Amino acid sequence: MLLLLGLRNVLRRPVQSRARKEGLQAVSIIIPFRNEARNLPRLFQSLSRLEKPERLTVEWLWVDDHSEDDSVSLVENFILQNVLQGKSQILRSEGEGKKAALKTGVYHAIHPWVLLTDADTLWPAGRLRALEELEITPEVRLISAAVTYTSETPWLFRMEMEALVRAGAAFIGLGRPILCSGANLLCQRTAYLDCVEEIQNVPSPSGDDVFLMQCVTHRWGARSVKFLANPQLSVTTKGPHTWADFFFQRLRWASKTLYFRSGAAQAIALFVWAIHSAYLASLVFAPWMCSAAPLPWCVSWVWKIAADVIVMRMQVPWLRQRPALRHIVIAGIFMVLYVPLLGLLAQVLSFSWKNRTYPAAYEKKMVA
Repeated sequence: MLLLLGLRNVLRRPVQSRARKEGLQAVSIIIPFRNEARNLPRLFQSLSRLEKPERLTVEWLWVDDHSEDDSVSLVENFILQNVLQGKSQILRSEGEGKKAALKTGVYHAIHPWVLLTDADTLWPAGRLRALEELEITPEVRLISAAVTYTSETPWLFRMEMEALVRAGAAFIGLGRPILCSGANLLCQRTAYLDCVEEIQNVPSPSGDDVFLMQCVTHRWGARSVKFLANPQLSVTTKGPHTWADFFFQRLRWASKTLYFRSGAAQAIALFVWAIHSAYLASLVFAPWMCSAAPLPWCVSWVWKIAADVIVMRMQVPWLRQRPALRHIVIAGIFMVLYVPLLGLLAQVLSFSWKNRTYPAAYEKKMVA
């Protein structure tokens, strides 16, 4: 029910300020990429359909993270087509990994706000116009927005991702920022630069998103982080298509929890893991529990399913159609099955990402 309250807070409290009418004046858009030759053409198609803003000054910074395919030449050819609003340039990352690529982009950015996104995203046509109309209160340093999976992604993976997006938005609405996606973040450039060394020192290949959020929250307070529900500022991306892809992506995401610096973030992550573990145990020992304590067992599961349905059926602007009830129930049980195990495996298993292999989280912790 707390998630429902947090979501309502996000939808009811706009980021905009009536006292400030000029809106966002300029933004540097930073797109790091590595071996994205398969995904870039789709991104280019969506960017070609963008509605041009009237006043917003835009800078496009494409940061190559040492690609080994045709990604750089694809970006070069797209820039030559001259369909983008504003200046574009390609930068070579001054280091390896997404965090280094973002750092390179932010250092070269010339505008006071930076939009961080991924090379495999699809943009709504009105995204630049929505940015132009965005009026940000002075205390805001970081804005998160929705990321959803495309319809070609298996529905179970789409549901799981939507649950994460809603949870991230809800925790921001509750004043406890913990989750966000690096595919869709608007950050004040000076705030990023203040946090960049702390982010770089975390021995995790990703986490540029959640660690940035936690740093901003620690330095400027929870009110400096907002979630924007405007559908024109949301993006879609192609999610995992196989169980192996899903497993290793979630393994990478879960490995970040070991490095949470925020005590509140650690407590929330541990609580979520413990709750799912308790429900998994109740499934494993269901025959015994149904005979020994049938009423508490049934009540707890009815409560969980009802809570999942209420949160996931709540209408949100970035999702056109509400999820089906059967999908919500199945996805809830699916998360009970994998969250406890993945939380443990993420600490001891290595994984590959962008053709690079990374050691297990506990090994990186020892090295750090």
